[in-house]
Amino acid sequence: MSREPAHPIDISAFYCIAKSSEIAATPIRFSVSTLREIEACPKRWSLSNSSYSSIWNGIGYPRKPNLSALLGRITHQSLGVISGSFSTVPGCSVSDGSAINMMKKLGGITCVIEQCIQSEIDDLRKNPRALRGIDYIENCIRDNIPKVRDQLKKLLFQFPLVSPTQPKIKGFDSNSTETNGLGIGTYTEYRLEANDLGWVGIADVINIKGDSCEIIEVKTGNPAPWHNWQLRVYNLLWLRDKKSNPNLLPVEQLILLYDAGPVYVTPISEQDRVSFERDLMQRSAMASDSIQADSPSANLSDENCRYCNVRHLCEDYWNQSITNRTKELHKPPFPIDAQIRITEQSGPQSWVVEVESSTSLPFGCSVIVRLKNSLDHLGRVMKVGSRVRILDAYLTELSTESEAPSYSAYLTHFSEAFILQD
Repeated sequence: MSREPAHPIDISAFYCIAKSSEIAATPIRFSVSTLREIEACPKRWSLSNSSYSSIWNGIGYPRKPNLSALLGRITHQSLGVISGSFSTVPGCSVSDGSAINMMKKLGGITCVIEQCIQSEIDDLRKNPRALRGIDYIENCIRDNIPKVRDQLKKLLFQFPLVSPTQPKIKGFDSNSTETNGLGIGTYTEYRLEANDLGWVGIADVINIKGDSCEIIEVKTGNPAPWHNWQLRVYNLLWLRDKKSNPNLLPVEQLILLYDAGPVYVTPISEQDRVSFERDLMQRSAMASDSIQADSPSANLSDENCRYCNVRHLCEDYWNQSITNRTKELHKPPFPIDAQIRITEQSGPQSWVVEVESSTSLPFGCSVIVRLKNSLDHLGRVMKVGSRVRILDAYLTELSTESEAPSYSAYLTHFSEAFILQD
């Protein structure tokens, strides 16, 4: 049964191109994700992290739900729940009978997955950008439970745990005044802090083995070169975290855990540490400078822009779409973005529009935009005379028989539309 949100969306506010009420401040502390996002596109980071009080009271601009990212987080969270529970019991291992009893206490793998799905759905219900399609998103997630369960099993059987000498509470309070550091055992979702560097990181797993440790990062997607660098950053943070590692225990192993198997990364040597740290500080300083400008630069590229969460807010993106972003049209269907002026309504759920700017369609061309059923919230945006930015519409027909090519596009569950206010 469809559930209405506790606080219905104000269409007039959310489905307009929003202006930030407060520009994003320079981050007090850097993390791997923050540095990578700023380096990729300072403009995108600034738009994403500014405040938008006309839309909601949340942090930054609401994120569009991404199914692959949601499934990855659910797998990741499920793995953390299970491994975290195992790590609190001396002698418990995923490879022996003790794991069966622990899994029974948790209700089984599927039960853990269901709990993590519900946690994600609860978060999405707070997101004004997700509410209108929440039931569709939830159905898509649940259709993928078998896939998540299979990936989780593969990861669990590879998962190395270090049994504590005594039962311990999951994780370690990094805000505690204790200075003895971490004891022998496995710590999941552990926050590393190097205050003198201005850096933090959340390590998926830290295994303390007595006189050394290993740091493990779980990846549910495909391998990427930056994954190695991320682990080496955590290696540095561990060595510089005076509260968690006051005795300077060295890192023995760095492990990237994929469902296809582990990949071992070379830990930072003492000789490499100085140059690695210097490079990290230089990159952090350059990133800070790039977002302190009055108007941070936009690094426009297909890779950066295609899945950008705030591209409808980025004037650089739409201005370049007018001049030099027109691509060769491939065989439909494929997704397009377009800034349009609605010239007439040709049916209950179809409109004739004129393209003002687009990633793929030529300036000034005429397009028939059609709406899939049950997407009334998008239909309310499509008013004759309005100027609208549509994202992820699907070009479905292309006729080049006449002198002026004709185009047709659908707005689907994955499409969005935002009104431009003159």
